[in-house]
Amino acid sequence: MRTSKDKKRFLELLTECPFVEITAKRSGIARSTIYRWRERDKRFRNMMDSHVNIGRDTVSDMVEAVLVKKAK
Repeated sequence: MRTSKDKKRFLELLTECPFVEITAKRSGIARSTIYRWRERDKRFRNMMDSHVNIGRDTVSDMVEAVLVKKAK
């Protein structure tokens, strides 16, 4: 049975990589489990949305930095 520790670890990884399938694999948690948590736990759903947004910003910043470096 998964614990709040597993949820926390998944959310931490989600800020680094905002793609649920990839992050689920990295955390060793089935994607179906993630979506079940999301469906049943409003707090987790809100946290997941927030962490995805942070992750998207992180990825955007990294891509922007690469593009600027290549442009120079």
